[in-house]
Amino acid sequence: MEMLKMRKNILSDGTMLVHNSLSNGTTPVHNSLSDGTMLVHNSLSDGTMLVHNSLSDGTTPVHNSLSNGTTPVHNSLSDGTMLVHNSLSDGTTPVHNSLSDGTTPVHNSLSDGTMLVHNSLSDGTTPVHNSLSDGTMLVHNSLSDGTMPVHNSLSDGTTPVHNSLSDGTMLVHNSLSDGTMLVHNSLSNGTTPVHNSLSDGTMLVHNSLSDGTMLVHNSLSDGTTPVHNSLSDGTTPVHNSLSDGTTPVHNSLSDGTTPVHNSLSNGTMLVHNSLSNGTTPVHNSLSDGTMLVHNSLSDGTTPVHNSLSDGTMLVHNSLSDGTTPVHNSLSNGTMLVHNSLSDGTTPVHNSLSDGTMLVHNSLSNGTTPVHNSLSDGTMLVHNSLSDGTMLVHNSLSDGTTPVHNSLSDGTTPVHNRLGKTSTPVVHWIIFQNIY
Repeated sequence: MEMLKMRKNILSDGTMLVHNSLSNGTTPVHNSLSDGTMLVHNSLSDGTMLVHNSLSDGTTPVHNSLSNGTTPVHNSLSDGTMLVHNSLSDGTTPVHNSLSDGTTPVHNSLSDGTMLVHNSLSDGTTPVHNSLSDGTMLVHNSLSDGTMPVHNSLSDGTTPVHNSLSDGTMLVHNSLSDGTMLVHNSLSNGTTPVHNSLSDGTMLVHNSLSDGTMLVHNSLSDGTTPVHNSLSDGTTPVHNSLSDGTTPVHNSLSDGTTPVHNSLSNGTMLVHNSLSNGTTPVHNSLSDGTMLVHNSLSDGTTPVHNSLSDGTMLVHNSLSDGTTPVHNSLSNGTMLVHNSLSDGTTPVHNSLSDGTMLVHNSLSNGTTPVHNSLSDGTMLVHNSLSDGTMLVHNSLSDGTTPVHNSLSDGTTPVHNRLGKTSTPVVHWIIFQNIY
């Protein structure tokens, strides 16, 4: 009879329903979904139906069917605030969030993928925050003089303010960290000069060219005239004619280092870069378009970075234990690490976007377990068996060890080592013999 009851609980989509009578008389229904999450349906005394869903980020939204047909979703966040998602008749999904200052911003997903945030402020104004695709945040605020400033928080911490003037020009004021003030003004000829008064009395003039580059002319005390050109990657090379006729290019990088590019007689380009740890990597562009980077490290090893034609980056490094791991950055941002171990196995570590770590290891019996560290500290072990099934072992906090096995018919039995008073284990072999 117990087997018959379990057989009725295997659904056509391969999910497994588990009914459990609780001490308060309610009957939650647990449903294992294809994405690994767990739905719990609970019938309340008022006839509503709560659905708890464990998400990958550890939050627990609760879906509640209301009498007006809407479905708010309450989600407890880590900061103690409570998000409520509500499906509206126009298809938008505003999100109300109670903040500690008593204000109530409303997030609304627009058709262009941007996110509007309305927030009632104490001064009666209503700024609208709009998160753009580049991660910046626009804030529109109507002022008493009828102008409309737009504040945009940039990645460098500066805060430019755009203001539409009566003559149709657009002024952009930007306070820099050194106390100087940049003023951008769109002129009738389409150029955009930027005048910046420096503390040494010199005057920088930025001019945007037709190719999108930015030239910066600065008169120096030695009479030379370097030209700074801001590139599309945000770096700033400086071209300076030297007495020997060569033309080194200095480029200030985001890490504060200063590489020097030098054109050689064979047409290759060497880049010397003094790093903060005293090492000196040398970048050399080869005839096949690849880029070798040799770097002498303090431990005497010599890693060689080589950018391949598919955009991946191989890093070979001779380690003190004689092993040779090869790191390969993939197009999806993950990092594969191949390492030959002393027992002849070859584990491959892959950092995933959610912070978990997959470890693939070829064993002597031909199986391939995959270990996955989860955010809650548990460890999933996937093992492909000879019959094509997939076992998943998961160590739980209560000491139990459920094993999920996906079968050829799409069903998913769950084996669980429970206590003596718990439900007996369901074995697929017995299950198959009975049915």
